[in-house]
Amino acid sequence: MGVDVVGVEYSGYGAAPGSPSVRTAEANALAAYEHLIAKGVLPEHVVVYGHSVGSGPACRFATSRKVGGLVLHAPITSAVKAIERTEGCCRPSLFFCCCDVFRNHELLQTVSCPSLVIHGRCDVLVPCSHGERLEQAIPEEHRWPGFFPEQSGHSTIEKSEKPAYFRCLRNFLDGAALRTSVALQHPDDTGLAAGFEGSPAGFARVPLGPEMV
Repeated sequence: MGVDVVGVEYSGYGAAPGSPSVRTAEANALAAYEHLIAKGVLPEHVVVYGHSVGSGPACRFATSRKVGGLVLHAPITSAVKAIERTEGCCRPSLFFCCCDVFRNHELLQTVSCPSLVIHGRCDVLVPCSHGERLEQAIPEEHRWPGFFPEQSGHSTIEKSEKPAYFRCLRNFLDGAALRTSVALQHPDDTGLAAGFEGSPAGFARVPLGPEMV
């Protein structure tokens, strides 16, 4: 796809030392970002990709640092709601709201980069309703049309929907790069973002071609 990929191993997982926690997970993601910036990578050229629980650090990261885009794959609305399977007065989010973490639904309301949600409708681990709700939380001018394949589960989209999955990513990355290019060429144009409103993730001001619609 013409991109470089940096993977983050969270502390306490795999061969990574340390203990797993919300704070260390977010610190790990930030360390990878700062390493890239130190190597000369422009912040606008960094696209954050978070899968499942990894959507928590990804949302925190993308809403607190300058990045070129955000992709959420089978994301959770929050940690407590990820284990919630009931509605009504006895649902866990009512009792444990004070200690809830990875509140992605709240964070995404402030995101200012192009953002894409991918979620399989047959996901039994994190129901697709999480992804649908998060997509609606993204401000319209930064919201790329989501990808919600009917027959895919939590970690099967890359295989079951391989051509469509990579086409979706390619279109999103091309669109994000296009907006970054325009923004870098017009750094003092404060009305630029408003000029993109009302289009998929704000990219329609520059023709995208039929393959990206």
